[in-house]
Amino acid sequence: MTKNKVSADVKANVLSVLEEIKNRVNNPSWDGEIEEWAESLDSMLEDMKNDDQFGTEGQVDPRGDFRNGEFSIWVMEIKKEV
Repeated sequence: MTKNKVSADVKANVLSVLEEIKNRVNNPSWDGEIEEWAESLDSMLEDMKNDDQFGTEGQVDPRGDFRNGEFSIWVMEIKKEV
């Protein structure tokens, strides 16, 4: 398998997992799990931000542009469509 093929497979798998998480978050029977998921997701995003995966200043963090303040999964900056 070539690197490009692996990357395409991994991309498809990540999108599939994210879609399933989105479906569960929207399903009321999973409400008890969402707070724990939010904590884990915020921790992962924070680690990624600290590793400069969202720009050196956190400017492309999905929770908000950290040049404008501090954000978390609970307090997000409203992103405007460009």
